[in-house]
Amino acid sequence: CCVAFFSPLHAQYDDLLRKGRYPWVAEYTTDYELNPIYSEKVNTEMNLVHTIRLESANQKHGLFQELELKHYLSHTLLQGLASGAFACFADEQLSQPLSREKVLNLLSWPETIINFDHFDTVTVLREILPSEIDLFRIRQVFFFDSRKKQFGSRLLALAPMVDKTDAEGNFTRRLPLLWIKIHPDNHRETQKIAKNATYAAQTFMGGNAPQVEDMKTVNGSLDLKKWASAEVRKPTHQVLASDDFSSLNVDALEGKVFTTDTLIVYDPETYEESAAIVRNNAIDRVEKIRFVQNWYYDERRHRLAVQVVAAAPIAAVRDSEGEIRYYKPLFYSKY
Repeated sequence: CCVAFFSPLHAQYDDLLRKGRYPWVAEYTTDYELNPIYSEKVNTEMNLVHTIRLESANQKHGLFQELELKHYLSHTLLQGLASGAFACFADEQLSQPLSREKVLNLLSWPETIINFDHFDTVTVLREILPSEIDLFRIRQVFFFDSRKKQFGSRLLALAPMVDKTDAEGNFTRRLPLLWIKIHPDNHRETQKIAKNATYAAQTFMGGNAPQVEDMKTVNGSLDLKKWASAEVRKPTHQVLASDDFSSLNVDALEGKVFTTDTLIVYDPETYEESAAIVRNNAIDRVEKIRFVQNWYYDERRHRLAVQVVAAAPIAAVRDSEGEIRYYKPLFYSKY
C-alpha cells in the first residue's frame, strides 16, 4: 500500500487505499476507441464500442446545430480544450501543467505550404481536426469492491492521440497531444453525469484487455483464476453467456466451463484403439480479464465518467504447438 503514495495521481483514489473494502487496486494505461464510429486507420481492434445515446447540447433558442457524429468525442474534446475547459498537462503523471497559450499552440500552428497559383509559398494556420484523433490514451484505476463483490474503475487522465509522420508524410507512430486531468467522481456523481450525458457509449475490451501483470498493482493482489472459479461455484451476480448474453444458471454455467472430450488412443504394439475421457477446465486457460464499461460525457459541463457494468474472464485458445489462436470470454458477470 505504501508504494501507491509515490504516485502523483494517488490523491485521486486515496479513499480506495484507506478503506479495507477494496482488497485490490491497480492502475492501467491503455488506448481506447471512444468515437461513435470506428477508424479505418487503427489496425488493432483495441475494443468494441456501442453508442448508447448521442444528443446535441449545442442549441440556441430551441434550434439545434448538426452533430459531428463520426468523431463526436474528438470534436467536443477539442472544443473544450480551445475554450479552456480542462486542466491540461504535458505529461502522464500530471506534474507539468500547460498554460492556456501552450494548449492553443498545440491545437494550431503556422505551416508553410506551396502556392501553385503564384509559384511561391504562403503561411497558413494549421489546426488539428477531429478526424485526426482516432484513439484516446486512458489512465485509470481498477479495483475490486469486496462488499459489493464486483469490479469498479475510476478515470485519472486522458490524452487524445495524434499521428506523427516522417518527412515523406508516412505514418510513424502515435503520441499524446497533451494530458487532461479527470475530476475524480464517486458513485453518486457518476450517476448524475450518466443521467445528463450527451454521449453515452459501452466498450468491450479487445486488444486492450489486460493480464494482471499488465496493470500496476498498488494495493493487494488479484488472482483471476481464483476469482473466476469462485464465480462459477457460487455466482455473486447475474451470469450471462459470452455468445448471446443469455442468462445462465449454475448448471448451465458449469456446462460451459467444464467440458469432456473423447480421445482415441492407438497402441502401436497391440494395434488396438481405446477411448479415453479427458476432462477440461476452461478456467485453467484464463489469462486476461475483460472489463465492460459505460462511458459518459456531459458536453455542457465538460465532464467524463466511466462505470464498470460487467467483467469476463478471458481464456487463451492455443493450437497444438502452444501458439495463441485467439482469446475467448468464458462468461460475463453482470453488475
